[in-house]
Amino acid sequence: MPVHETVAPLLDRFLREAREAVPLTAMWVHGSLALGDYRPGRSDLDLIAVPETEPDEPACSPSPAPPSPCAAAA
Repeated sequence: MPVHETVAPLLDRFLREAREAVPLTAMWVHGSLALGDYRPGRSDLDLIAVPETEPDEPACSPSPAPPSPCAAAA
């Protein structure tokens, strides 16, 4: 399926810049563009990028668990 003419440069740029940041195994387009229902100026681009390796460090640390209401009653 041909990519909409306004989207192709954006996809090329995203893929190029993503590859500069991290080696990729694959990148998929999904959502309205993949289903052929993309509307310029209205639709967003839904992309999934799969890196070759796991990140060295987590992007964010997990939040601490909230205190248990049972602990306060003890």
